[in-house]
Amino acid sequence: MNLPERSTTTGTPHSSLLSVEETAAYLHMSVSWVYQSLRKFCPARKIGRKVKYLKEDLDRFIERSATFQIEDHMNRSLVAIEVRDGKTLLHKK
Repeated sequence: MNLPERSTTTGTPHSSLLSVEETAAYLHMSVSWVYQSLRKFCPARKIGRKVKYLKEDLDRFIERSATFQIEDHMNRSLVAIEVRDGKTLLHKK
């Protein structure tokens, strides 16, 4: 029986489906962090015994994380943000 080969071209369903190891490399985190922490914040798909993450979900997780950290930091410790000579300056309390 001839099975279709798994495609890795951009835009196919398989191209954006990452293994735990690939997910860890993509996020620059350890595999254990992915198993222990990421599942709390990002949906995973279980295919057989393998856990997979969609790259699009990981990108949304990254965007949400950056936004929350900036907003949280601003609410706790910043008085003003100033742009001077093309540089962003943060004035703390």
